[in-house]
Amino acid sequence: MHIRRAHLNWTFEDVVLGIYDRFVHPSTMQDARQDFMHAKYTPEMGIQGFYDTLMDYAQNMIIYPDDYQVMKKFICGIPLDIRDKIFDCGLSLEVNTIDNLIACAKAVEISQKTADYYRKKTILDSIPAMRENSSCHVRTTPKPRVTYPRHTTLVSKSREDCREEKREEVPTRRLYQNQSEP
Repeated sequence: MHIRRAHLNWTFEDVVLGIYDRFVHPSTMQDARQDFMHAKYTPEMGIQGFYDTLMDYAQNMIIYPDDYQVMKKFICGIPLDIRDKIFDCGLSLEVNTIDNLIACAKAVEISQKTADYYRKKTILDSIPAMRENSSCHVRTTPKPRVTYPRHTTLVSKSREDCREEKREEVPTRRLYQNQSEP
């Protein structure tokens, strides 16, 4: 505390407002709005990442955007093919919630990634067949065929089986040695 302070008695509200006035600049709120408006979808972050980015920017805005603005920005920011499939599913901004749009967009995104994976896999798997069927006149030496011996399967015995074998191997003692054998 300083002797020459301007305000002698502080309430909690006065402290919070004073800190806000001192450290939060008006341009900060404008920056959050600009960030929200210029947010872009990237395949690396995906649908959920794009939505999370929008929500992070929206939370920093002085006036939180309404649900329709968030949905509009979300729909306008995602790729056109995903947007078209969302509308083909019968979803719209006016009727559905943002959660419905995100769920549908994520389903479309996952199905596209799966289709791309198997499309690439099919192409890569067909390349050796293409080489064999091609009319190239490159002579290659065939790989020598290596035959491996057949594997024999080992039968593992349980502990109980081993114990039973040991019992059978041990000669039985006579209980009464004084008895003569019949």
